[in-house]
Amino acid sequence: MNRAVLQRLRAELHSDLIAFGGRAAELRGVRPFPSDAGPCALTAVALHHAYGSIEAALSRVTRHMEGEELQVSHWHQELLEAAALDIPGVRSPLKVAHGCCSPAPHNREPPAGPPCRRPDPRGLTITVCFEAPWRIARLHATNVGPYLDDLSSRLAAEGYAHQTIRGYLRAAEHLATWAARRRIALRSWDDSVLAGFGRHLARCACIKANKGRFDGAVAGARVLLAHLGACGVVAPAPERTRQYAAPVEAFSEWMLRHRGITTGTAGVYRRLLQPFVGALGEDPARYTVSSIRGCVIEHLGNAGRSHAQLVTSAIRAYLRFLVAEGRVRAGLEHSVPTVPHWRLSTLPRCLEAPDVERVLASRDLTTEGGLRDHAILLLLARLSRRGGDIAATMLADIDWRAGSLRVRGKGRRQVRLPLPQDAGDAILAYLERGRPIVETEWLFITLKAPKRPLASPATVAFLAGAALDRAGIVNLPTRGAHLLRHSAATAMLRAGGSLETISGVLRHSSLETTAICAKVDVSMLQQVAQPWPGGARC
Repeated sequence: MNRAVLQRLRAELHSDLIAFGGRAAELRGVRPFPSDAGPCALTAVALHHAYGSIEAALSRVTRHMEGEELQVSHWHQELLEAAALDIPGVRSPLKVAHGCCSPAPHNREPPAGPPCRRPDPRGLTITVCFEAPWRIARLHATNVGPYLDDLSSRLAAEGYAHQTIRGYLRAAEHLATWAARRRIALRSWDDSVLAGFGRHLARCACIKANKGRFDGAVAGARVLLAHLGACGVVAPAPERTRQYAAPVEAFSEWMLRHRGITTGTAGVYRRLLQPFVGALGEDPARYTVSSIRGCVIEHLGNAGRSHAQLVTSAIRAYLRFLVAEGRVRAGLEHSVPTVPHWRLSTLPRCLEAPDVERVLASRDLTTEGGLRDHAILLLLARLSRRGGDIAATMLADIDWRAGSLRVRGKGRRQVRLPLPQDAGDAILAYLERGRPIVETEWLFITLKAPKRPLASPATVAFLAGAALDRAGIVNLPTRGAHLLRHSAATAMLRAGGSLETISGVLRHSSLETTAICAKVDVSMLQQVAQPWPGGARC
C-alpha cells in the first residue's frame, strides 16, 4: 500500500469520520466512538455502519488500495451520504478492540416486511464495482456493455460476493473481446462459443497481467450467456428437463388434481414409476398379472424394505389411476406383491432430552448459517415439524402478534400452531442478522450464491444430520429430521400429553400412527404391565 496515499486518506477523513460516527451512532442507537480514537478504528467502524458488514467494508477498502486511480474525494462523499441514511436492515456494529462502540439493543418488535441486513443491492452497477475510468470505459465499449449493469445488479440481488461479481464482469469483457476478434456475432452466441472460449483460455495471452490464470472465467462467461438469453439477446438455452412416459405424466397430473398431492410428491412418483413403465411398456392394455409381478420382483429384488414399500405403493396408485380411467380391468392393482411390514415391530426413533439440547447448542450463533440452522433445529425439536414443512415455510406464515405459525402439511392441509418463545426468538435473530436480501417470500435461504429458498426436505435432513455429528451423537439407525420430530412427540407424551393433542401437533390423520409413540413411554407401560401369575419372578 502506498504510504503517502494512506497518510493523505487519514488526514482528509479523520475529522469527518468523527461526525459520521456521531450521526451513525444516533441513527443506530449506539454510543459514539471518542474523538481521539485511531484513524484505523474510525475507518473500520464507519465503513461497518455504511456497508453493513466487515466483509463488505474490507472489500471496499481493498478496491481503493488496488492502485486503480484512487479517488479519496469520491469515497469521502459516499461515506457522508451513507451517514445521512437510516438503514434499518444494517446489522449492529461489532465490538472493536478499542471498545469504541457497543451492540445496539435487541429489537423484539416483529419485522415490518422481508427483513434484511444490508442495503438493497439492486442498484449495483459497474461504476460501483470499479473505480478506474479506463476499466469502466472498456466494459462499456464491448458489445455486451449495455447489459452489464443489469447483470451486476441481478448477481448482487442473488447474494454473490462483490469480488465474485467483479470477476464475472472481467470474464464478460474477456469473452466479448475474444468473440469480436473472431467476428462472432453476439446473437449467435451459444454453448459452442463457450466451449471455444474455454479452449482459448488454456493458451490465452490477451491479459498478460493474469499470467495465464483465469479462475472462474468460464463460470462468468456462462452466467453472462444465461443473462443474455433471459434478456432476449441470444437464444435461451434449452431447458434440461427429464422426459417421462406419457402415462406417467398423465398419472402425475391426475394425482395433483384429484388426490391433492404436492408437486414434490408428484415428482417422487414420476421418478419411481419411470423404470416400471419403461419395462412394461406405455400401452396399459398389454399389462397382465404375471408381467406386473415379474417386473416388480426383478426391479426390487435387492432393494431395502422401505424403498420397496415406497415403489409398490406408487405402482398400486398408478394402476388404480388406470382402472379409474378404464384403461385396465378392475382388480389389476392387487397383482402388485406386498412387502412384509409389521407396524408395531420396532421402537420409534428418538433422542433423550439432554441429547436434544446438545444438538440445539451445537451451532455457532455468530454466523449466518448458525442462525439459520438454529432456527430450523428449534422448529424440528419444539414443533415436531417435517423437513418438507420447514422448507416450505414463508414469511407470511408467521403471525408475530398472535405468536403462531401456519404449517402446510401433507395433502395440502394447513394448520396454525403456537410458536414457542425460543423458536420465535431464533427466527427473529435469523431475520435480523442472518437472512440475506433476496426477492422471495420463503423464510429460509441457502448460504451460497445464488441465494435461493431451500431446495427440498433433503436439505433439512442433511442439516439435522450435521447437527447430530457436531453434538457427538453416533450409532443411530437414522440421522434425519424425523429423529427430532419423533423425539419431540415422545417428550410430549412423557410429560402427560394426550395422544389426541400430540396427533394434532404432529398432524397425523390417524391416532394409530401417533400411538406408536406410546411404546417408548416407560411409565405408562409400567402401569399397564400385570404381575406374573402366582407372584413368581420371571
